[in-house]
Amino acid sequence: MDFFGELTGYLAATLATLTFLPQALKTFRTRDSKSLSTATLTLSFLGNLCWLINGLAYQNMALIFSGLFIMILLLPLFWVKYQNNEISLFLKSPKLPEKFSALHSKNTVTID
Repeated sequence: MDFFGELTGYLAATLATLTFLPQALKTFRTRDSKSLSTATLTLSFLGNLCWLINGLAYQNMALIFSGLFIMILLLPLFWVKYQNNEISLFLKSPKLPEKFSALHSKNTVTID
């Protein structure tokens, strides 16, 4: 790979990694994680895990660096959401609001 392509890869990896740093610092400092989407965090973590695996497979240090450090920056965000009881380590079925539960019970058909 030429020097310019390699340099661009490292610059992109550094910038992509730095995009998560302000959010990680703010969330860890304030312990406020309500505005963070668990789905977005999970998809980002899994996507960066794939980039890390891809970087390892092709021995691309920029992808390894970016994937690994973004995953490391996401871990405190997950931790704060877990401490705030906004996510669980075990999957739970979501509770329906009372108005939906009442509708469901009225419209249930029983077959004898």
